[in-house]
Amino acid sequence: HYYITNNLSQRNMADERPRVDHHKPPFSRVFVVCSRSHTEEELRSAFEEYGEVEDVWVVKRKDTKEPKGIAYVKFSKASEAALAMEKLHGATIGDNPKPIKALLADTKTNRDKADPISQLAMSDDKHRTRIFILVSKTMTDSELTAEFTQFGKVDHVQIL
Repeated sequence: HYYITNNLSQRNMADERPRVDHHKPPFSRVFVVCSRSHTEEELRSAFEEYGEVEDVWVVKRKDTKEPKGIAYVKFSKASEAALAMEKLHGATIGDNPKPIKALLADTKTNRDKADPISQLAMSDDKHRTRIFILVSKTMTDSELTAEFTQFGKVDHVQIL
């Protein structure tokens, strides 16, 4: 099993960009599934058509520093993030023919420091309610819903 967490405050210390509060206002970040070849500049250029982009973070592997094919785009307003998500989900950027997927990024909540398994086991609504997992290309929304219903109510499933 692999548990992946993204902590925007754990950036490389050599990163010279100004610090941005990535969680204010809430819902102002867009999670982007893109090609590994998409650059920060390409993403910024595409997303800034829909509002003031405060930061773009192309997530990279710690060991090789190569892009993972995901990024976060931080807007100054939640409404701008929602508009960009609506307009760019399924669009292509630059010369790359691969359509991107754009989703609102989860907001940071006041979670305790429990390990990921303990967090998932807790039924308290204040804990993480959205998870991202890798599934088989043949799995359907209904199969995934059935698989997770054993752990509680499933409100929404979206296979990218």
